[in-house]
Amino acid sequence: MDWLSSHLRLSKIPGVFLLKVSALVLICIIFFGNSGIYGLEIRKHRAIILVSLNIRPYLEALEALEETILRNPDVRMEVFFLDNHEEKKRKGLLKSISGGDYENVFIAIGPEAARFIWSEPLFDRCHRIFTMVLNPEKVISPLQQPCGIFLNIPVETQVRIFKKALPSMKSIGLLYNPEYNAAFSKEAIQAASEMGLKIIPLEVSLRKEIPNILSRQWSTIDGLWMIPDHTIIAESLVRHIIKESISQGVPVIGFNRFFYESGAALCYILDYGEIGKQTGRLLMDLLGGESCGKEPPFFNVWYNHNVLNRLGLHYVSVHPYDVGTGQDK
Repeated sequence: MDWLSSHLRLSKIPGVFLLKVSALVLICIIFFGNSGIYGLEIRKHRAIILVSLNIRPYLEALEALEETILRNPDVRMEVFFLDNHEEKKRKGLLKSISGGDYENVFIAIGPEAARFIWSEPLFDRCHRIFTMVLNPEKVISPLQQPCGIFLNIPVETQVRIFKKALPSMKSIGLLYNPEYNAAFSKEAIQAASEMGLKIIPLEVSLRKEIPNILSRQWSTIDGLWMIPDHTIIAESLVRHIIKESISQGVPVIGFNRFFYESGAALCYILDYGEIGKQTGRLLMDLLGGESCGKEPPFFNVWYNHNVLNRLGLHYVSVHPYDVGTGQDK
């Protein structure tokens, strides 16, 4: 009887109205019921970003990464700072960043965060991305086939750039401690040799050795290449070396803003914001089903025109994409 009463009540509703309602219901079923097919499922991924330290380079990368993720409605984002959690209390952090109803993707900014994420078996079956990590092979086992952006600018890329940028340089002194950078030196010598350049290794074990080693080599080198090295990198020492180098008419090749401001003729400058965007693109590619491996960072080449002109050196402006780094800017 109830069914009959309902049927009679419906029968009094105009047929056109019923047709419209039926069509609307059908559209809702198709649209929302199959949202996964059309890519309209909301926030089906959860990007957990773990930042090693609250420092400017990491924050610049984080801000750009967040902007990239926020443009994608499929991804829910959460940010945690590892330095806010004492090592003894990190079980709580693990609980916070694991589980949930989403497909989790973990992004580590900095080596401490990368070590934390890759050393935890709980995340072995999840997507993991690292970024802003120097020498990631010392943090993550290559057997784990890590995916992410390392901070090392490939040696061959650096040599190609200063070969094109400063064509008068034929013999370049490389200042380093073999305890830390023997492998870098070997790779640099090989890469330069293949390009018709000569790298003269200037090995030092102690800072006090540097003045004597340089004084014996100024007349044999056309340029001085300084790289990240624990023995050499001290602000007062770097300023002294660059000042002496300029007085000897030898340009210095450096690797950050401090070197540039101290008088280095050419510097490779990492762009942390662009690295953040680069990491975001890597994330989206990974969520789209593409394979993921290790990539070099985005960087710029800065020329100290005042120093170059003072030294009377001819130089050519070279953009990283000119030497095949894959950068599209």
